[in-house]
Amino acid sequence: MEFAYRLGRIYDELNADDNAIAMYEATARLGANRTEYFAARSCLQLGYIYEKRGDKATAEAWFQKCLDMQGHDYKNSLDQRAKAGILRLAGN
Repeated sequence: MEFAYRLGRIYDELNADDNAIAMYEATARLGANRTEYFAARSCLQLGYIYEKRGDKATAEAWFQKCLDMQGHDYKNSLDQRAKAGILRLAGN
């Protein structure tokens, strides 16, 4: 799970969005019920990618999925970022 997340981050930084999406989705799937932050952060990053692409509905769905994940590290910080993403989408 962590490997997929870290590889997703690398692809994200390289603007290889399709590869980043694949790694983030794998991380979200593998870590959905774990206490590490990787899955929730992957959902947040997916929200950012889809927001950048102009796909508001998909971006909002990923931000919401981040909010829905419970019991992980950095919950408050990640939730704040996801809420800010949803608010940004509502304003556009």
